[in-house]
Amino acid sequence: MFNPLHSSPQEIEQLGREYGTELAAALVLASRRVGSDTQVKRQMAQIVLREIGIAVYELRRAEYPFEVVQAYEHGARDGVRDLIERSIVREAQSTRRAA
Repeated sequence: MFNPLHSSPQEIEQLGREYGTELAAALVLASRRVGSDTQVKRQMAQIVLREIGIAVYELRRAEYPFEVVQAYEHGARDGVRDLIERSIVREAQSTRRAA
């Protein structure tokens, strides 16, 4: 079982990154389904950020040290950013190939 108090900052950050990647994967999948509706995409992105905020809030509420909370949040946000950037690059490459 995961115990942030006995984990290294790198392990905690990696757990956050995995969570962020999962959220981003759901966002990318849903984004493809709604097409070009930017308002819906913005709302979905807000949901992802809210979910990260809730996870961070729960860690703070459980009184984990600031470093644990910060590492987790940093990892989660990086996971979202990295997956979305890769998705954008893949989409641009596939668009160029189709042209």
